Amino acid sequence: MNIVSPKNPNCVQFWKTGVGDLYVTDRCHPSFRKILGSFNELNIETHSAPVYGLWKDLTLAYFNPAWFTFAKENHGEPAISSEWKLGRNVLESVTRHLKAFYADFFQACLEDGRNQSRPYQLVYECSSAETFRKYLMTLYALRRDEGLLVVNALVQERPRGPSALKEPQEIRLSDIYSDKNGIIHQCAHCRKVKNVKHQNRWDWVSECVDTVPPNIRHDLCPFCFDYYYPAARDSKAL
Repeated sequence: MNIVSPKNPNCVQFWKTGVGDLYVTDRCHPSFRKILGSFNELNIETHSAPVYGLWKDLTLAYFNPAWFTFAKENHGEPAISSEWKLGRNVLESVTRHLKAFYADFFQACLEDGRNQSRPYQLVYECSSAETFRKYLMTLYALRRDEGLLVVNALVQERPRGPSALKEPQEIRLSDIYSDKNGIIHQCAHCRKVKNVKHQNRWDWVSECVDTVPPNIRHDLCPFCFDYYYPAARDSKAL
């Protein structure tokens, strides 16, 4: 039986028993559902948290509806839908400082497979201009270690403080936050922006979150690097 979802006309569902046997043409590679194993597909589809699937080469294979809902609610659309499609490597979204860290993190889970002795989890920050959010990423190795299911659960949420730009109409971003090459450095985690006028100072500038400037580059502020990636910090010091 074929059903077209009234909420998403591009989402075509195929059911065998009425629940749990879901195939989505625009958000799921046809072969990815075959490696989900014991996962209930309907539970993944209706999960309130953003969930995505990866092949073992770390290319995107699946998105649940909450992925797009989160993007829309946080000014990520239409860029997310147009630029992040099936087949793109997830590491392309990672700042250059952390590509090796995330590549190793994903690979370790794949190698451990379903015999892993500990959950593969990582806390990270994903805030909007108005709201501070902290998420827990959990990785699940799929059948025959052919891919990963990645669940991003919200663990903390609260309103943001005021922007560091008290008079944005009078103080230009280029005066305070652009380096000598005209680049604005924003932390990939906390979204704060490096203040080039004050050494080691990173400010919360909501204007750089609401509308991302074309000259922005994602880095890591010292606090987020130390807090979220102590292993990467320690290896870098060796």
